[in-house]
Amino acid sequence: MKPKPPVNVRNITPEAVADELNIHVKTVRSWCNRKKNPCPHDRAASGRIWLSAAEVARWMKDSQTTGRAGRPSTTSPELQAAQLRKENALADRYTIQVRRERAQLTNLADVKCWIKSQCEEIAAAFKGLGATLTPRLAGRDTGDQQTIIDAEVIARLTQLSDDGQVKKSAGSFPGRENPSGTPSV
Repeated sequence: MKPKPPVNVRNITPEAVADELNIHVKTVRSWCNRKKNPCPHDRAASGRIWLSAAEVARWMKDSQTTGRAGRPSTTSPELQAAQLRKENALADRYTIQVRRERAQLTNLADVKCWIKSQCEEIAAAFKGLGATLTPRLAGRDTGDQQTIIDAEVIARLTQLSDDGQVKKSAGSFPGRENPSGTPSV
């Protein structure tokens, strides 16, 4: 009676190993022909390859080889977190770009320019208020003076609003249409 060969004896063909490990035979052969970290095997003078299924399985585990196409998924938690941050940043960037293209966002420089023009219009409307009110306030008590000042301020603000100066220019950011008449950033 012949003794059984040890488990690590290389006496199995690539076809048998491929069947046993449920991978393609070309994959097993390419592992054996690798220059760097080849699969453990023996090659006969005829070129025939001999393997041990146990050695191949251990080699696959040690070299993190699956037999499936592509690289194995062995990313660290840090790399996964970095990839997630990148994907989120790209999604945010895309959202901003889409909103800008749909004219839902306005450039900050345009908003500052609009605010400046509104302030200039308001300043122009109130220019000369002191000269207009001084003769009307002379000799009046404090309560009457306050009433006259309030009435003139309200009249000038109403005039700005009625003339449409503020409303008309409220939606006039370049590339921005706003039917409500108020800027949105």
